[in-house]
Amino acid sequence: MRKIMASIDIGTDSIKLVVGEMFRNKLNILASLYEPVQGMEDGLIINENEFKECLKTAISKADDIMGIPIKQVIITVPPRDLEFSVITGEIEVTNDKHVVTGSDISRVFKEALRGQIKEGREYINLLPTSFSTSDGKKVRDPKGLESETLSARGILITAPQSNIYPILETLERLGVEVLDISLTAIGDYYEYKINEMKDNSGIIINIGHEKTEVSLFNKGILTNTESLNVGAKNIENDLMYIYKIDAKTARDIKENLGLAYSKNAKEENSIEVIDKYNDRIIVNQLEVSKIIQSRIEEILNLCKNQINILTKKEISYIIITGGLTECRDFRLILNKIFKDKVIVGRVSELGVRHNRYGAAVGLIKYYNEKSRLKDKDYSIYSIEEQQALGGYDLDEEDNDSSIVKLFRNFFG
Repeated sequence: MRKIMASIDIGTDSIKLVVGEMFRNKLNILASLYEPVQGMEDGLIINENEFKECLKTAISKADDIMGIPIKQVIITVPPRDLEFSVITGEIEVTNDKHVVTGSDISRVFKEALRGQIKEGREYINLLPTSFSTSDGKKVRDPKGLESETLSARGILITAPQSNIYPILETLERLGVEVLDISLTAIGDYYEYKINEMKDNSGIIINIGHEKTEVSLFNKGILTNTESLNVGAKNIENDLMYIYKIDAKTARDIKENLGLAYSKNAKEENSIEVIDKYNDRIIVNQLEVSKIIQSRIEEILNLCKNQINILTKKEISYIIITGGLTECRDFRLILNKIFKDKVIVGRVSELGVRHNRYGAAVGLIKYYNEKSRLKDKDYSIYSIEEQQALGGYDLDEEDNDSSIVKLFRNFFG
């Protein structure tokens, strides 16, 4: 079975939809698109019809690219009012040889979750930190080990149902089933992770349009995340106020004229725009870049302060991503503020080479690893639909097993 999955990252100003196929531990992008979002404010739906139309448009465009309707997706939800807790579970390994299988891992997860989700809240993620066998051995993947029992310890992340259900119900009305839900920070981690990160503590910062997420990871496990009410939109608001221009013109100036580091800007580089009074004005690169740099410095310094609040432990890495990191010379201002241990995460897959897609791409990698831990194959397309897509055949026997759903049926 070809491992094809679709992910939707719902941001404060846009929807990023990616369809990808895992093949020999590499992700191949089959489709990607970016659609402005309406009907949302501060991560919550305020106009259901507008939000539904945006989702419908994004999914329809992806359907056209793929040639087959997308009926199943994994999604991110806003990181509002999250709760993190440590949970444990234990089961007996009941097969004849007492060898741990993917099914046992699914059962121990289910046992660990029993009675742990508070009323009014919903499961987002269970991130396993370790498994223990009956002889006391602690491992990250116990499959294939002989053991009378299997214990699991992990981090449970929940959010208010009111934050999640409206998104899921909107997708259901569009005929799309949500297979799994997660967070932008987890998608970012799986997109940018390297082996050294799994044994150390670090920070991932995602500078979005309206908000900036600062997330703490310990040995590859998300342990906390906080949202700051600043982002790329603040730069556009500054430009709108100073030059008396509309939002679209401000965004064009930010993305196509300005630099993140004003020392490299040139005053003679300028463009002519129309302000809100219908007057023609000249905007030069140096002035614009000073405005951009000032706001980016503010955002980065707020992130530094938030890191100090999240942890006092030594940080081995800081990765910064999000659409604003595509601003020219961003790395120069980043080095000025953070000095060391910081890199700009870059999406490297062909077809999505823009950092706005980082979480959506990483979400597919995360789901692949999650499924592999429990020996489950997955695909949003049936065998017949995969054959209609064409392309290569995997050197393995087709398997029609179903996908394990790790959260209960929201729709009864």
